[in-house]
Amino acid sequence: MSIEIEKLSGGLALEKDLVLPGKPDDPEMRESVSVWLFEENGAFAMPRTGIEAEASSWEDRRLQANFAFANGRVLNGAGRGPVPSAIGPDGRPTVIGAGALTFRCVEPFRRWTVTFDGPALDGHVSEQIDGSFRLHSDTYLVEAKWHGPKIGFVDLMAFSGKVAGKAAWARGLFVSNSGFTLDGLEAFSRGRQTNLICVDGLDLYEVLFRRVSLVEVLEEKARCAAETNRTHVPVRDLTFRTR
Repeated sequence: MSIEIEKLSGGLALEKDLVLPGKPDDPEMRESVSVWLFEENGAFAMPRTGIEAEASSWEDRRLQANFAFANGRVLNGAGRGPVPSAIGPDGRPTVIGAGALTFRCVEPFRRWTVTFDGPALDGHVSEQIDGSFRLHSDTYLVEAKWHGPKIGFVDLMAFSGKVAGKAAWARGLFVSNSGFTLDGLEAFSRGRQTNLICVDGLDLYEVLFRRVSLVEVLEEKARCAAETNRTHVPVRDLTFRTR
C-alpha cells in the first residue's frame, strides 16, 4: 500500500523530518526520536525505544531500548551514551544516536532504521515492578493493582519474591484498591518474616479525606509490621495526628 507523502508529512517540508545538525544554542531545547512497535500476532514488541537529546547534556544522551517477547522475556537497554555525527553519507543530518542506539532517516516521513548493539538486562515480565521510591533510609519497591479482585496469598508471595531478589535493604509496598483476602494475609504472615507492607483502597480514602500524611501511614505500617509481622494493618486501626 502506497500513501501519498503529503498525508504522511501533514504538509510539512521533507527537511522537517531530519535531525538537528548540532547542539542548539538554547539550553532548554531538546530533540527526541522514539518508536513503539508491536508485531500483529503478539510474537514480539518494542514498547518504547528512543533517544532524548537535551542541549544541556548534548554529548551524553539518554537512551531507552525495550524489547519484549511472547514468552515473557524482556530486554532493557536503558542508559546514557555518547553521540555520533548527525551527518549521514549524503551530507544531510539524518543520524541521531546515543551509545548503542542509533536512528537513521533513510527517506523523510517514509522510512527510518533503528539499530541497537550493546548490553541489555535480560529478565522476565514476572520480575518487573511498578515503581520505587525512597523514604528516609529505606527503598520501597511498588506493586499496584487498581482493578480486579482482592489480592490473595499467591500474589503476595510473588511480590515478596521479587523484593527478596533485589537488594537486602529493599522493602515492598503492595497497593491494592480492592483490598486483600483475610486468608491470604494470615497465610502470608505465618512462618516467614515479612518484607512487605500493604495499602488498600480504604487506606487511601483515609489518607485523602482524614488528611493523614502518607509518610506517617507508611512509617506506622512499617513499625507495626516490624512488631507483629502483619503485612497489612488498616489505617483506621492506627492513631494519627489530624491536621
